[in-house]
Amino acid sequence: MNEYILIFRYTPNENFKPAPKEENTNKQAWGEWVGEIASQVKFVSINRIGFEGIIINPNLESTPGFYQDSNTKEMVSGNMIIKSDSLKEASELAKGCPILSLGGSVEVRSLIPMAN
Repeated sequence: MNEYILIFRYTPNENFKPAPKEENTNKQAWGEWVGEIASQVKFVSINRIGFEGIIINPNLESTPGFYQDSNTKEMVSGNMIIKSDSLKEASELAKGCPILSLGGSVEVRSLIPMAN
């Protein structure tokens, strides 16, 4: 079985303030989705990505912040590592991600182990 990374992206909406019920429904959806993957023994890890960051350029100059698409304002919000037999299977698992119902997207990529 190989490992794949699911990269979660979305465009933040500063005016969107979910009601507590919506927030709980969203948390429950994430828990159920991750739980389903874990029940198949394919879950490795999941992380949210914060807003604090620094971008270091090739000339070693640092810029506070994080990469955000200049046109769409889309940004990476988190990632998940799963085990799967194929990219196709990993993609099928990704189709259940709750970020899709919020207008976000999931990029599925294979991971290549680094030599020790």
